[in-house]
Amino acid sequence: MYDRLLPFGEKLGSPEWKADLVRNYAYYPVFFESEEALLKTKANLEAHDIFPRRYFYPSLSTLPFVQKESNCPVSDDFALRALSLPLFYDLAHDDVEKISRIVSDSIL
Repeated sequence: MYDRLLPFGEKLGSPEWKADLVRNYAYYPVFFESEEALLKTKANLEAHDIFPRRYFYPSLSTLPFVQKESNCPVSDDFALRALSLPLFYDLAHDDVEKISRIVSDSIL
């Protein structure tokens, strides 16, 4: 339902899945155009008692105890802009519609 309801495009993206991969549906990550847009959307969802997670934040390359051999600009960038929307076995269709509407309204 998220695939169908969310306004993917310039302001919101999702991972590209190769045809031969099997998804486990443990997360539903989306990517915003900026961390500011992510934080606004996260706050709007939380105001409705919906709690998305930043599972991929912070980027491992930014942790002080990780020895870096080189910069990780892609990881650093995506970690700031990735948000995992609620996804679980008995998530009601009405809730997916509500979450999608809040995300849509937040990025417009």
